[in-house]
Amino acid sequence: MSSKKLNEQSYLLSSQYKSANNLKARIALHENYGTGKIDLHKWIFEHIDIKDDAVILELGTGSARVWVQNRDRIPQDWSITLSDFSKGMLAEAKKNLMDIKRNFSFKQIDIQDIPFNDNSFDMLMANHMLYHVPDIDKAIKEIRRVLKPKGKFYASTNGEGNMLEIRQMLAQVAKILPSELVADSFSSSFTLESAPAYLNKYFKTVKRFDLNAEIIVDKVEPIMAYLMSMTAVDKLEELMPITEQEKAIKQVIEFIEDKLTNGLIKIRTKTGLLVAF
Repeated sequence: MSSKKLNEQSYLLSSQYKSANNLKARIALHENYGTGKIDLHKWIFEHIDIKDDAVILELGTGSARVWVQNRDRIPQDWSITLSDFSKGMLAEAKKNLMDIKRNFSFKQIDIQDIPFNDNSFDMLMANHMLYHVPDIDKAIKEIRRVLKPKGKFYASTNGEGNMLEIRQMLAQVAKILPSELVADSFSSSFTLESAPAYLNKYFKTVKRFDLNAEIIVDKVEPIMAYLMSMTAVDKLEELMPITEQEKAIKQVIEFIEDKLTNGLIKIRTKTGLLVAF
């Protein structure tokens, strides 16, 4: 049986993004072991060029990390709607922004059917989420519809080959654990390379900015946490007896330990930002 795909919405809601825990494990690997000179969310914010009284919609806000990381850079008179497909993620976003005194509102939204009128926003943002969407073309058509004629759309995503080493490890995990519990975490549906083909249908100008770095990890635990964040381990007991579960998890740990070359695992990252207007 093939592994779960990260554009299967029922799987995303029931397992991957029911709460923020899996996302936190992935973010932690980048923030604690990344070698980049600048935080991704701060880097994204540096590219934003929007008027001070802008009306903004973020799609797929997750834990609202981009706003938390840039709390001191958010203009007072921006009107910001943060949305997500998951109620659990929206709850996490609200909690994380409680002490940031800005004009935030929250709404559960499917990007394929945005419940706002035409020409409603000066800026839309979708960070590392469009590869989750079943119908990307429909989503971008909706984005163009609710964006004002002179508005801008900001979308961060990964490049082809991003975190290849993790993907290879995840493929091994799918051989040890039941493969139907393991998500294909590196969708090629909306990458830095493929995104312009979608965006050029609806926008006259599409600019791309790259941010490449490396993650260097010196212990098993953060790699294990990342791999398990891509696995529906809560459903493991339905498919394996406890003795087999323990044996399988031990195999995964031993596999990671074998990957520690000279005490280190190096993971190459390839990510970036697309600005469309």
